[in-house]
Formats: sequence, C-alpha cells, structure tokens
Amino acid sequence: MIDRFFPSKIIYGLYVITSGLLSAISVVLTEIIIQNYKTEPLFITVLANTLGGIILLLVVRKKRYRFSASWQVRDAIAIVTTATAYGLAYLLSVDAIRQIGSSKTALLGLLETPFIVALAIIFLRERLFPRQLIAGMFTLTGVFLIVFDPLALQITLGWGEIKAILSSLSFAIGIVVIKPVLHKLNNLWVTALLLLLGSVPLAIITPFVVSAKSLGLIPVLVIIVIGMLHGLIWLTYNHGLKHLGTSHTAILYLSSSFLTVAIQAGVAKLIPVLGLQLPTNLILALSGGVLIAGGIFFLETSSINTD
Repeated sequence: MIDRFFPSKIIYGLYVITSGLLSAISVVLTEIIIQNYKTEPLFITVLANTLGGIILLLVVRKKRYRFSASWQVRDAIAIVTTATAYGLAYLLSVDAIRQIGSSKTALLGLLETPFIVALAIIFLRERLFPRQLIAGMFTLTGVFLIVFDPLALQITLGWGEIKAILSSLSFAIGIVVIKPVLHKLNNLWVTALLLLLGSVPLAIITPFVVSAKSLGLIPVLVIIVIGMLHGLIWLTYNHGLKHLGTSHTAILYLSSSFLTVAIQAGVAKLIPVLGLQLPTNLILALSGGVLIAGGIFFLETSSINTD
C-alpha cells in the first residue's frame, strides 16, 4: 500500500533513519539511568545486549533464516573475535556516556567509519585514495572541535573522550574482522551471535566487579527497554541495508548522532533535574560532528560513484 505513494528507496531509507532514532533514544535512556540511579555500565551492557540478541534469535528462528551457506573454522574465529570487540566497544561507550554524556559520546562515535577505512587500508590492503585523505582532514578537524573548550582555550581530552574514541575503534576492528566472511553469513544471525557472545565474558566478570543489589526496579525496567531497542535497532538497520547497500545505509545512519544530541538537549531543557551532561559548547561540538559526518558523506558518495 505504502509503495504506491513513496518510492521503495525512501521507505527503506526510513527504516535506517528509524534505526538511528531508536539508537538515539537508547543512548539517552542509558545516560538517564546512569546519572540518576548510578547504574553500573557493566550491568547495562550485559543485560541490554543479551536481551537484544535473544530478540534477534527469536526473529531469525521464526523466519527460518539459514545461518550460513558454508561454515568454516575461520568464520567461527572471526565471529568470536568480533563479538569480543563489540562487547568491549559497547562497554566503553556506556562508560563514556557516564563520564561525558550521550551527545559527546554519540558525536565521537562518528569516528567509527574513518577508523574502518584506516584499518581496511592497513590490514585488508585496500588502496588509499586522495578522497580518503581529505575525509581524514575533515575528521581530525571535527574531533578537535568536539573536544575543544573555547572558554578554557584548551582541549578537554579526558578518560571519557578517550573511551568514546576507543569504543569507535573497537567497533571498527570488529567490522573489519567480520567483513571478509560476512557475504556468506546471514546478517541477523551474525548480529544475534555477536550481541550474545560479546556479553559472555562481561557476564562472567560482572559478579566479581559489581553487586546486583545496586540495581533497582526502575533501572531494570529501563534496561529491558534498552535491550528491546537494541534488537529493533538491528532489525530496522539490516532491513534497510539489505535493500540500499552499505554506503547509502551508512550515510543515512549518520542521523543517529545528531538525533541523540537533539533528544538529549530537548530532555535536558524540559527536565533539567535529570542532570544530563551537554557538551560545554553545544554549537562547537555539533560543528565538529558535522565535519566528521561531511567526511564520511564524501567517502561514501565517492564509493557509490566509483562502484
């Protein structure tokens, strides 16, 4: 019915933007329970990713998707390695939200794509083109604007910023590792396994690091919502990816970081008592995000034109 009024690319593009919106809501909810209920990032990461993985497994079983057309040991190694990288990346991201807020974490999360390009050049021996150097300059300038404090005239590169950057790097490592075998694996199956396997080592150490007594009813309910959002994020993202391709999907998903800033700023304005951490200079941070997004847009559109 909708196809009669809107081109299919617009419809699938809306799936990706919806994925970005759900991601933004998830990130802001994470900051709310961390700031107001002192919820441990480890708990949030393990419970939310486990629930998200279970939701995806239920979907792939219901639709009877095959995991892989051909299965090899190296595929298993790639999945375990990527799952570990993803688990670490999620934990670093949640901990960064605790220290620097959801907006700054989301904007620094844009570094994931430049990291992927750099790692692909180093380890997958992909060629370095002038457009990648130009995008790199955009990215570095954008990062500088995000971490620069104009009032103190200094760069605020603390542990929160470092964790957000390392989170992007860890995600990028996982993507580069899984990329060579992803073409023969079902995306939803792989994503479900990555979420679940990435939570295993974190779940093992959780009892030794934090106490479950610190969890209240409201944080648990919010974490359940975040976990459900994780499942929906990947479902909508993969649905768009299947029909639009990697480059088009990556460009549209840039909306996630800016939606995070918009939602966080709106919530902070309406309910200031929540104590959400906005960047010291929101306009400067957004400008940095726009520069990074511009670099990514330049990379991805160049990729589309050369394919």
